Amino acid sequence: MWIESHQELRDHPKVKKLARLMSWDYCHALGHLQYFWLWCLQYATDGDLRRYDAEQLAEAAGLPISEADKFVDAMVRCGESVDDAGNKVESGFIDREPYFRLHDWFSYIGKYLKSKYSDRPQEWAKVQKLYTSNKVAGRKVNPLAKKRLDEKFFNEIFERYPDKSGKKAALKHFNTTVKTMDDYKNMDKALANYLKCERVRKGFVQNASTWFNNWQDWLKPTPAMMGNLAPGAGVKGKTDKYAEIESNPAS
Repeated sequence: MWIESHQELRDHPKVKKLARLMSWDYCHALGHLQYFWLWCLQYATDGDLRRYDAEQLAEAAGLPISEADKFVDAMVRCGESVDDAGNKVESGFIDREPYFRLHDWFSYIGKYLKSKYSDRPQEWAKVQKLYTSNKVAGRKVNPLAKKRLDEKFFNEIFERYPDKSGKKAALKHFNTTVKTMDDYKNMDKALANYLKCERVRKGFVQNASTWFNNWQDWLKPTPAMMGNLAPGAGVKGKTDKYAEIESNPAS
């Protein structure tokens, strides 16, 4: 088996950003990438990474497991850009959506895969479907890999939340309401809205378990939620539950 090495990799923007995110020089970044891709050709031939966790992928790239989460995050983020609508788009060397996979793997390895499955048309059709359909079923996600990914996303959000009490309950609410990358992005947006509201800026913050249970309310907050209402004040005769002051302001 062999893998193509394109000339454009010599100074590719994604490789440059990967190097910056991992604090490598460019040649080291390129070397780890090639090492990783060679492993994928052997153990993730169809580009599907759901059976592996971050530590396994780090080892596949020749890295210590202490850098596992950082490596996977960098492989996703190295292709970040903003579309015409102002939305962040991820197109690094690894995709998280529609499932955890190598980005554009089919485009580069398609010829080899077609040859490999030439006498197994049904299996070839399954591999093609992995990259041509957003509704992917069949292979079971590695539970350990998913658990680590979920905890990583939760910790990223929780780190930014001003009140650190109720973390265990907050994680439970997170696991209940955040199932996809879109959910995670929506929670990130909701938290940004919440942190801008008048009461939070004055130091009055909901217990983390309360906010993580109601975070979806902050995707499109009302003016009353964003404003400086007195405790218990109402909007058009209705009580605004978000006008309640927490017992202790954030320090």
